[in-house]
Amino acid sequence: MYSSKVIEDVTFIIPAYNEEKSIGTLLTRINELYPKAKIIVIDNNSSDRTSEIAEEKGAIVIKEKKQGKANAIFTGFKRLKTEYAVMMDADGTYPPEDSIRLIQALKRENADVVLGSRLKGEII
Repeated sequence: MYSSKVIEDVTFIIPAYNEEKSIGTLLTRINELYPKAKIIVIDNNSSDRTSEIAEEKGAIVIKEKKQGKANAIFTGFKRLKTEYAVMMDADGTYPPEDSIRLIQALKRENADVVLGSRLKGEII
């Protein structure tokens, strides 16, 4: 397991477009794993309940009217107030359990960026 200090000063940035089927489960899991982390969901013109579910789960929801994932990501990073950020997709394709490894690498190596992959491979 991880020390709660490792996950302090971290924000999860999650761009979302019509993800009502997955966003609740993802946010519940992040909250369980990293209760001290902040979560920002950038709703990119969803026509479903994505925003409402995200708010119910305690996320800060920002509406981005300019369509496109890149616009949503940019909006999320503009609102960042923590030292570290983890960006993940709202569809749950990246397991939040793996985020700790990214954050540990950032801190251990004093790195500017660490990238994760859905493909299994060697951890460096």
